[in-house]
Amino acid sequence: MTKLANLSCARDEVVYVKKWIKTSQAIIFKLSNKLVQAWFKDNAEVYIDGKQVTYIDTDGEIRRDLDIATNMDIADLKKRLVYVKARLEKNEKYDKLKRVPLEKKSTS
Repeated sequence: MTKLANLSCARDEVVYVKKWIKTSQAIIFKLSNKLVQAWFKDNAEVYIDGKQVTYIDTDGEIRRDLDIATNMDIADLKKRLVYVKARLEKNEKYDKLKRVPLEKKSTS
């Protein structure tokens, strides 16, 4: 269980995993409430909710309510946010390709 498991939702709704990605460095979850969670192999965690970020570093220090625009001076956090964004974008492109119907070859 994560250190932030006791966070409550703004609405009384069931939150579920819409999509997950497992990479060599992390497991990334996109949840139904639009929250993105990333759990890294080195035990760091990143929770992205819009432009707000909660970051748990490898020592377990929790930094809450970080604004992405003003807290990019935290080098480790920046590296992890870039990683998560790149993996999500790569996955979205793959999902779009899977939805394209295959062309039928003409037999003429």
